[in-house]
Amino acid sequence: MLNQYELTNFGGLSGHPSLRFLWIEACPNLGDIEWLAGMPQLETLRILDCGQIKGIEVLPCLPRLRHVHIHGATDAVAGDLTFFRSMANLDSVVVKGLPKSEAAYWAHRNKKYDLLRSDLSDM
Repeated sequence: MLNQYELTNFGGLSGHPSLRFLWIEACPNLGDIEWLAGMPQLETLRILDCGQIKGIEVLPCLPRLRHVHIHGATDAVAGDLTFFRSMANLDSVVVKGLPKSEAAYWAHRNKKYDLLRSDLSDM
């Protein structure tokens, strides 16, 4: 999704349980991402330039999530972001505003993330 300036309800996306990759960019009314709970196959989540978002505590209920990238002009609001450490399948976490200790942990642990994934190029 790109440049959806008028869209205020993203809940319709949660009706796609087989979605594996979701990129949301320049959607200033995103607001929260709690509707992601209906995406058990989601592996990659990229949110860029979407203003302030809340509800990222929903991410642990996504069992296949491997990559979380929330940055640019986006601020993720959460009380405690250490929950990422308990998500066994995560390969990379880049979240603007991570506390220094969490940012250091993930900088060391992050695996290379290639947007042009080879497993998708054969489709």
